[in-house]
Amino acid sequence: MSPTKPGSEIRRLIEQLADTIHIDDLAERLGIPVRQVGGRSYAQCIFHNDTNPSMALYPGTSRDKAHYHCFVCDAHGDIFELVKQSKGLDFVEAVRWLASSYGLASPALASGVSARKSQITIGRAVVEPTPADSGVLERVLGVYRQKDTKALEEWLKARSLSKEVAAAAELGFAAPATLVNYVENGRSDFGAFRELLGQLQSAGLIRSERKKLGLVAAETYLNLGGQYRDFFNDGRVIFPIRDASGRMLGFAGRRLNESPAPKYLYSPNLPKSQVLYRANFALDKIKADLADGAKPVVYVCEGLVDALRLESIGLSAVAVLGARMSDAQARILIDFAGTLPDMAPLQVRFFLDQDGAGLKGAAASIQTVLKLDKDVRLELGFVWPLDSQSAHSQSLPIKDPDDLLRMFDESEPAIAYLDRSTHPVAVAFLAERLRVPPVDILEDNRWETIPLGAKYRLAVLLESLAGGLIDRVLTTGTAHSDSYGKWHQDVWRFIQNPVPTRVGLPIQSAEEIALQLNIARELAQAGANKGEVLSDIAAWRRVSLAATAFNEGLITRLQQVQFQPIEPFDAVFVSRGFGKDEERLKAMPCLEDLIVQQYLMNELLTERLDDGSESKFSNHIPAVRYYRSIDHVRTTGESGGTEHSETLSFAYQVDMDALEGRSPPSEGGMFRPYFECWRGFISSLLKQGRAMSHVHMVRLDLKRYYDRITRIVAKDILGSSIESAYKSLGDSREAFVPLLRPKALQAERQHAAIDFILDQSFGFYYYHPNTGHPIASDREKGIPQGPVLSAWLGNIILFKLDAVMRAKLQELNLDQVVRAGYARYVDDVVILAENQGILDVLRAAAEDVTRTLQLELISKENFAPMSAVEFSQHLTAGRALPAYGPREEALLLESGDGDAGWGMWQTEGPRRQTSLELLRDSRLYAMNRPGFGGGSNS
Repeated sequence: MSPTKPGSEIRRLIEQLADTIHIDDLAERLGIPVRQVGGRSYAQCIFHNDTNPSMALYPGTSRDKAHYHCFVCDAHGDIFELVKQSKGLDFVEAVRWLASSYGLASPALASGVSARKSQITIGRAVVEPTPADSGVLERVLGVYRQKDTKALEEWLKARSLSKEVAAAAELGFAAPATLVNYVENGRSDFGAFRELLGQLQSAGLIRSERKKLGLVAAETYLNLGGQYRDFFNDGRVIFPIRDASGRMLGFAGRRLNESPAPKYLYSPNLPKSQVLYRANFALDKIKADLADGAKPVVYVCEGLVDALRLESIGLSAVAVLGARMSDAQARILIDFAGTLPDMAPLQVRFFLDQDGAGLKGAAASIQTVLKLDKDVRLELGFVWPLDSQSAHSQSLPIKDPDDLLRMFDESEPAIAYLDRSTHPVAVAFLAERLRVPPVDILEDNRWETIPLGAKYRLAVLLESLAGGLIDRVLTTGTAHSDSYGKWHQDVWRFIQNPVPTRVGLPIQSAEEIALQLNIARELAQAGANKGEVLSDIAAWRRVSLAATAFNEGLITRLQQVQFQPIEPFDAVFVSRGFGKDEERLKAMPCLEDLIVQQYLMNELLTERLDDGSESKFSNHIPAVRYYRSIDHVRTTGESGGTEHSETLSFAYQVDMDALEGRSPPSEGGMFRPYFECWRGFISSLLKQGRAMSHVHMVRLDLKRYYDRITRIVAKDILGSSIESAYKSLGDSREAFVPLLRPKALQAERQHAAIDFILDQSFGFYYYHPNTGHPIASDREKGIPQGPVLSAWLGNIILFKLDAVMRAKLQELNLDQVVRAGYARYVDDVVILAENQGILDVLRAAAEDVTRTLQLELISKENFAPMSAVEFSQHLTAGRALPAYGPREEALLLESGDGDAGWGMWQTEGPRRQTSLELLRDSRLYAMNRPGFGGGSNS
């Protein structure tokens, strides 16, 4: 096969440019200083920081073309390469620039550039083409398919794949230097030779290498064997990648044997996330099968060989070229399904690797399809074989579909096995969220060991994920009894009767009332132990031991009209930071007030009153809710009765398992541990920043935030959310905070809840840390720093900022391109943008919102623009947000019999870090004990 095609006007132009352009003149046109040294032209090298011109410029001769060589960094190339590197162009653009600059423009070149810049349409997604057009890639495939067929045949035999399958998939083989040698063989026709080399370089299939050259070699034009290498240069099986229409987009190369090298390499510029491997074949086969009366079914897998294995047994299959299906890939199948008859929906079965990563990828892919398939064109299934179903269950563990299906000698039993192993996609979602293997969902005895609260929460999430069409995730196109076990019954029951106590009072007995108050006390104590104000552990112990009598007092107090704290707060001064003279006041209510505050927050934040609808009670109450048992976070009440699965606020995430009494509280009280929240904050910033080409970043802070929160703003935010939540209860409004003024009119109870929070937070008295005298705080401005109630209130007041920034991100981050980012940790606001203009827009929007909240947003840190890599290194090294993360707060351990109060949990032992912090706690060494300077033994 000859690499040259005579009669090309563009090739003649390339040769003309190479023969007529003086490289000295070209360098000067490009703004590169040139000087003469010993009869030789030298230029300042553009490839390294060159202070003494070290790049020799060699003019063209009868035997060679003009070129350059740097004797410091070993850069070597010709006039086309010099323009490419100076101007940041590809080969065709460099030819075009040279032709235009030297008055040699060609209509053929213009049309070639126009054709090259045409777009490739894949499904609904518009993709920029690879620099080499499909014609060049087809030509390269021809080279790969005629080389080293023996190596390919041996690999096929080892994988038990037939030559027919390989021929249908157009497999080839790339030995080292396959393309370099091919191009070198066409050197006699310079125009064709240089054009092909440029095209393959632009496609990334051939790459230049800098090597130390002797003087003679440096004076030689282009030595392909010494200065270039193939991208696939270590002996790989080549898989051509085509779009759904059959257009060639690039290649994947699979290594032959086990080695440290990557298993798969993909040609540069291949739009992996926007193409499905073998979609062109699979979709045509589905149409043919449908014409023959068969159901349209396609399997989605990870590996290229997995897809070919499924093809070998007569099934349609595509591979996602990654760990999960992208939006663009999902649209390919959705759009194709739209071309099928309504009575023949496309069955999509997710058959990824049988490991944790494969399960995670399957669950993510399923969610992507459910999100995009608004017209319900697809029927979904999840393939996960169980050991008990396999005749080969005593074999070594099987990971990928290829290995699994190779054990079948015939197609029919393999297909029947896959049908038996296809489950509702809910299985993938449940298993991934619970972090258990799917067998724990499918087998009744294992399902029964999963906590009830986790099952209920996941059932609610499933319904939301399915957009209310729960049948989509609980059924498959192949009904078989194995998939419809106890898990299926329980999910249906939770969805059909989401909250059995929805009608009537949720607390109907003295025992249930005591349970709610005891939960509030345990959470309040855990929250009080974490702060700078010393917690009276002995008082908490006495209250726990007398819980029954104490609870009666709480019930009586909640019936009263007076909502102010019953005594002044304890207070201490703490430093605002190194070098700052003014101290920060931390204040903490007495334990009686803390418990009542906690009870009210528990009743507002509870999900016992949810009815399963989108307007459910909890969606109206602002909070970032963390579900420990399933490691899930959702934000509610950000704007109206909405919920979001992607959070923008990371501090003070409410631990719903602790709040609802399903798990003991952590050291954060009702909040998720602080380090976990901070890690989530940093991870969010990393994810957003890494998706940008360049990162512009600013860190903002709300000046004296807690001291400047106003009563009128807090009342407005609490009023709108609590009022709407109260109305959502309909005829069950008597269930709203049932112990708070139970004899008042129903229309007054929600106002009482609002007034209680405001009176507990504004205008409080505190004991001055220095004098001990009671001091009154401002009734209209400033909330105490210390109580859990203040932490929750301080966080949700800024939900209005989050809502505006979320809308801005949705407006700017179109077409899956991240141009803007945002994350907040209480009053610590970080904004990211790909350019300064977007950063200014986002900052202005944030400042506008905070002004409406009567707050001042000020700059805390500005950063120079960074690349995504620099940003990642900057952030993970702690330089971008240094030392502002929360320190784990140590508890003083209480003694006792471990059975204070209602004792439904087993107490966990202290963690090592807590113990180390405890050893440094000054409170241990300031107690009034004999032998420690606080008393006498005499």
